[in-house]
Amino acid sequence: AALNIAAVPEGFAVLALGRLGTWEFDWASDADLLFVRSETCDPKLAIESTQKTIEVLTSYTRFGNLFAVDARLRPHGGEGELVNTPETLGSYFAQEAHAWEALTFTKLRYIAGSRSTAQSAREAVKVGIQRFTRDDSFLIAVREMRTRLQKAAAKSNFKTAAGGFYDIDFILSVLQVRHDLVPAAINTRDQIGDLAARSLLSAEDAETLDESAELLRACDHALRLVTGRSRKTLPDNEAARAAATDLTQKILDRNLSGDLQAALQQSAARVREIYDRVLRD
Repeated sequence: AALNIAAVPEGFAVLALGRLGTWEFDWASDADLLFVRSETCDPKLAIESTQKTIEVLTSYTRFGNLFAVDARLRPHGGEGELVNTPETLGSYFAQEAHAWEALTFTKLRYIAGSRSTAQSAREAVKVGIQRFTRDDSFLIAVREMRTRLQKAAAKSNFKTAAGGFYDIDFILSVLQVRHDLVPAAINTRDQIGDLAARSLLSAEDAETLDESAELLRACDHALRLVTGRSRKTLPDNEAARAAATDLTQKILDRNLSGDLQAALQQSAARVREIYDRVLRD
């Protein structure tokens, strides 16, 4: 609808990354978007269309803002070109992209606009990322980045702390990059199932990751509904924590053994053991 309002030109496409890319977009999620044009699409018109599209998507209504849009995952981040071509994407990933960007682009998915342009962009990224499958320093760079993220987070942060969702995401993304399975563009559960079917994850590890991912997503969703905002730690308020625990159990359709904090800690310990093992190999 936003593209129709913006009257985008032929050859213009929008792709998703992040939670939108993996079909796990939630209330209060940012929409991580990548804007792409074909070589025949006028660059100035493409930029104007992108700006208009973002304006529409972030519009303020009587119900509040529609979406928070983030386009900074593009090559060179906020300083890079707002609209890329498949050719510039391919060149960037083949020559300049960092290890973390390879992980991020495992989630690249078509959203709207020209399917042919989007498919060309996905193929160009796939070819560019293949250099990481042969790069001996790839795992080292990934572990260093993960350590920095972990040190910057509180131990109670169930997203970025050791054993949190970032560990699950890194495990899946690293295996996909190393085995030339990028982009995956499927949700976390399906990614786990696909890697297990390829014998890249053991049945036991797959079950652990699936259960942990389900718990973390349910907890995240419950906290958004209970507190009215996105947060990555449990609230100190006992009533809010009790409400989040109750809602998490309802989403999971099962009772937790112990309180929510204990369940998260147990999950983190199991996930971190798999993380250490997979990223050590």
